[in-house]
Amino acid sequence: MSPVLSLLALTKLLTAVGAVETSTSAAESSRARADETHATVSGQFRVSSGAEWDTNARRTVTGPRTQDALGRLTVDLMTNWRPRSSNHEVGAHYILGVKRFGRTRAEDLLAHDLEIHSDHRLGPWISVGASGNARASRTHARARNYSIARGELSASLHPPHAPIAFQFGGGLNRFQFHPEPSFSYTGPDLSLKAWIYIGAHLSLGARGGYGLRRYALGLVRGTTPVDPANPDTTPPDAVFDPALDTWVDGRGAPLPVREFITFCSESADEKAKRKIHCTPESRQDREWSAAASAEYRIKSSFRAGIEYLVRVQRSTSVFENVDRHRISAYGHVGLPWRLTASVLAALQFTHGRSASEGLLFAEDNENQNSLEFQVSHRLSDNLSLDARGAIFAYHFTTSNQSFLRQTAYLGVSYRGASP
Repeated sequence: MSPVLSLLALTKLLTAVGAVETSTSAAESSRARADETHATVSGQFRVSSGAEWDTNARRTVTGPRTQDALGRLTVDLMTNWRPRSSNHEVGAHYILGVKRFGRTRAEDLLAHDLEIHSDHRLGPWISVGASGNARASRTHARARNYSIARGELSASLHPPHAPIAFQFGGGLNRFQFHPEPSFSYTGPDLSLKAWIYIGAHLSLGARGGYGLRRYALGLVRGTTPVDPANPDTTPPDAVFDPALDTWVDGRGAPLPVREFITFCSESADEKAKRKIHCTPESRQDREWSAAASAEYRIKSSFRAGIEYLVRVQRSTSVFENVDRHRISAYGHVGLPWRLTASVLAALQFTHGRSASEGLLFAEDNENQNSLEFQVSHRLSDNLSLDARGAIFAYHFTTSNQSFLRQTAYLGVSYRGASP
């Protein structure tokens, strides 16, 4: 759930395929580290800046959209350290994203994404690792400010001379949505991943996971009394009768009520003043996930992959039971005349009910159906001219609402690496 989630994904794809030292798979890098005899420190960076046009700057859902121009800056830093005669590695990856709008200043954005990881080879076929990730997004209006933190421990098996690798991991997640704390959650998860390498270019992968999310409050049904003579008003003498489990007037006669969905976070005095009745409930979600993927790569000149992911979410709240099916694909290819092209696409089908989906509209929702493409022209070994376009679309599962946004970007990027 992330503003600039798609931008981070595209940035990481470009970093991976365009790095001076192209990253390899976990199993391949583990084998390579066994042959290292000297301490190495490697690093690379990428700075991008340009102008963008946004057709829905305010993230409006089913309504008039506000178009605006903005400036964008992205700083991507990566470093790895490997001690002398050691099978250990420590690395860090940091991305800074800044957006500055021309008229809709409330949407100005500052986003940080920091990842620190370590990998330790314990034998010829086993390694362990640890990683931590922190992400924060802040808008000028503070309407969608959030923070994400995650820590994970993992163990990998990669039998020598076998084209297969496994990884088992467990982690803890913390999500904070600052405008409405009831959306915040904490929870652990477990995952199992497997890869098989077919030849020098093709790899197949599969993964499964199970996670828990605990919320302080869940959505519940609330009621408020309605004046029979004027449905738009609330009777001043209405009180809630626990014995009848409904609202009654001053004579004790039941009143018609209007139902609504609420977190029921108000104090008792506020409920009495606003004449609302509800019972707060905590919320706990469980989610099972499974995915299958394939990737084909030829060094750094060509890379393409596709993944199918299914997520099954079940909750103690009757408003939060939903299944998500997602197909995503990416590609990167080198072209003549010092050109490169990259594409990211995602299509998601959702079945079930998620009432908070419409209340918490973070940018992760718009990325559920998306198409992004970029063409870059190498002006020199380090400098490139970038043109990018994107379309984001989404239709809510619980209401007849939809979202549409397109962007167009033109800018330059400078890439460098440590010697």
